[in-house]
Amino acid sequence: MLITDRFVMINFPKTGSSFAREVIRKVHRHPGSRLQRIAYRLGKARPTCEELLMRQVHFNPDYTANDRVGAHGAYCQIPEAHRHKAIMSVMREPASRFVSLYEFRGWTRIIRPSLEEIKAELPNFPELDFAEFFHLYFHITHAKALPPGMRTEIGPLTLQFIRFFARDPLSTMLALHDGTDLRADWDLHFPSVRFLHTETLNDELRAYMRSMGWPAAALEFIGHKEKVNVTGRSRKDYLTDSMLDEIAWRERFFYQIFPEYLPALNGWRTSNKTTPLP
Repeated sequence: MLITDRFVMINFPKTGSSFAREVIRKVHRHPGSRLQRIAYRLGKARPTCEELLMRQVHFNPDYTANDRVGAHGAYCQIPEAHRHKAIMSVMREPASRFVSLYEFRGWTRIIRPSLEEIKAELPNFPELDFAEFFHLYFHITHAKALPPGMRTEIGPLTLQFIRFFARDPLSTMLALHDGTDLRADWDLHFPSVRFLHTETLNDELRAYMRSMGWPAAALEFIGHKEKVNVTGRSRKDYLTDSMLDEIAWRERFFYQIFPEYLPALNGWRTSNKTTPLP
């Protein structure tokens, strides 16, 4: 996560957060006022943007043991001294995010739950087609990541979202049931978070930084900055309608919070039919 003097950015994976972090660090290398610039050069001011590295929050101890220290800290890990600051993050349309996860191939480097368990079902691992990856991500890996005591089925995106943003991730997970409406219950489980959207990130990030007090001139470059860590392939034919049905069901709590992504889900379908969320 990034800790700035004005806000905290939670780095949610595969959403364009690398782009956002790079922009925020660049802006903070050039303090806004003349006095700030002088104090910064003389070493009289603390850095106004610091990246905290830590292990991710997991419910399975084996995941934590195998995880590397990185930039993907959760809200519940924000140091108490910074909890009063504004919180922001970036969110992405789920179907395109799943495709990006496959193409980025991080799952071939951080292997969960274990190589032996994966190969028992997918002997060709790590050379998996998208259907095999979908089974790995939604069933094998995901099943091992859930805490005991769950009262309903959820998908890997919903699980990851709760790990990153809930005040008490385990309590939120165990509170879920088929009648839960996370949008209505937001204040019971989550802090106030400003979510930007990957699809319009340049404009939204510039507007957010402007709202945080940065002068327009210091942010002009954001509108022309290219994306970071993109795969450049992203084929739409990876996802079958049955996969999209499973995403709609398993990630229904996520879509409660981000209903703006529902039209995009049906836009991935190969037919004109639509599938309402359960």
